[in-house]
Amino acid sequence: MSDTDPYQPQSGQTDVLAGGPEAPPRRRRGLLAALVAAVLVVAVGIGAYALVRNVVGGFGDRPEAVVPADALAFVRIDLDPQAGEKLDALRFLRKFDALKERLPGDEADLRKWVVDQIGGKDLSWADVQPWLGNRFAVAVLPADKGAREPTVVLVLQSTDDGAAAKSLGKLTADVDNTVFAVKDGWAFVSDRQSGLDAVTRDGDQRLVDAAGFQDALSAVGEQSPLVGYLDLQRVGRVIGQLPGNSFGAGATTGLSPGALSSDAAAAKDLTASMTGTVAFGLQFTPDDVELKAVARGIDNAVAPAKVDPAATLSQAPRGALAALQLAYGDDAVTNGWKALLESLASAAGGRAAVNDQLAQIEQSTGLQLPQDLKTVLGSGLVAAVDSDGATGDTPKIGLAIHTDADRADAVVAKVLDAAERDGADIPAGAIARVKDGDTYRIGTDQGYLRRFGSGETLGDDPRVKAAVADLDKAQFAAWLDLDAVYDLVPRIDGEPTGMDADAAQALKALDGLGVSVASDQAGSAEFTVRLTAD
Repeated sequence: MSDTDPYQPQSGQTDVLAGGPEAPPRRRRGLLAALVAAVLVVAVGIGAYALVRNVVGGFGDRPEAVVPADALAFVRIDLDPQAGEKLDALRFLRKFDALKERLPGDEADLRKWVVDQIGGKDLSWADVQPWLGNRFAVAVLPADKGAREPTVVLVLQSTDDGAAAKSLGKLTADVDNTVFAVKDGWAFVSDRQSGLDAVTRDGDQRLVDAAGFQDALSAVGEQSPLVGYLDLQRVGRVIGQLPGNSFGAGATTGLSPGALSSDAAAAKDLTASMTGTVAFGLQFTPDDVELKAVARGIDNAVAPAKVDPAATLSQAPRGALAALQLAYGDDAVTNGWKALLESLASAAGGRAAVNDQLAQIEQSTGLQLPQDLKTVLGSGLVAAVDSDGATGDTPKIGLAIHTDADRADAVVAKVLDAAERDGADIPAGAIARVKDGDTYRIGTDQGYLRRFGSGETLGDDPRVKAAVADLDKAQFAAWLDLDAVYDLVPRIDGEPTGMDADAAQALKALDGLGVSVASDQAGSAEFTVRLTAD
């Protein structure tokens, strides 16, 4: 390999001479797939502690500077943390006994540790030590002309291009369908020559310069240790061309020709509606790990609903085992009702049959649909389950709905009366109701309902504030008290039973889980998942 030009694409395939007395060597398959999978496993698995923010200025030494701008998808991993940030991640992950023995020391070479975790007989640290850098990426590029499946390219930072070419030449010498190239500090591995041509060709626009890329990544932290990016329009085009499913031209669904035509049309509409971009980033602090995703430029998206202060997690009683808030706006029920009727009409053989059924329901219950449904659901709600007695015969559950309380209660009364006429046995006091102006509360316990918005609430709990992003402006938010979940685990002699010891310890170490989705304009949203630990 000493004569290999590291700046030219190299093939991992070798010619096999026919007619020789010896059988050709057995060739390994799937090296690229294994490497890509390994990179992704490292990104989300036990090695995630290494994925901490990088503060190197500029993009010249990041994979997005060499990946083509027309990439469908892109994931980048950075193993070059600052010392303080590395310690933050270690402090978080060392809270879990199952990880302590597997984590490397504070001064360990993270590259070696990762290679040792994913390597085997075909890959060792000695194979890549002379040249492997700290940054990696997986890029999905458009399919070749005439092909349907996209091309995958693994991007590896190189500190010595000559050594990288020699090493990859050795590693891919007997591997089918694998080619590589090394150029200007980067090594590329792909299953197609076209993938190498795309990343090594000069003059093409790069992903870092693509419209929307930097904006999307800046929203999730462009220096996050793990980042990802999806161009939904390009992904939609690929899905629409895939064979063997309802999204592809060669689909077979087992339906009648008319149904098949309708199914294909629906699939075409779905893929055509995929627009905009999605980016995500993963970050650590000593007390939490957060995954944040941002969507931008989603066409035909409805304007975000206004969040009513009386129907947020901040109003739920403190001590809730779980709680969620939804702000869906005044038009959500109307639009949803129309979609439901269309679906029912398709299944029931026509709108007339559905109208007859609705008329019978209205006659037997006294309801007026969809008006009464819109009244009782309002424009948003917050729901909570109290951790005290959550597993009892009658757990304390409450909903606070932003609506006209008097009108909503009248609708609920109609439903209860109709249920009793049909023979339902509803014990007295089983359903509690509280009317409070433009807030209607319904649940299993009158006292619990009166705690909504008064006294100590989740908005006063620092653990909820730490776990739930955009607590008071999110259209969707949820909280799960993992301390309370741990307290519910059955015990024998004070020790948790019925679950693995490491899992029990991990649950004990965790504090809470928060999820939120917030949007301030149509076509744009931020999604955050945050896991906190004691």
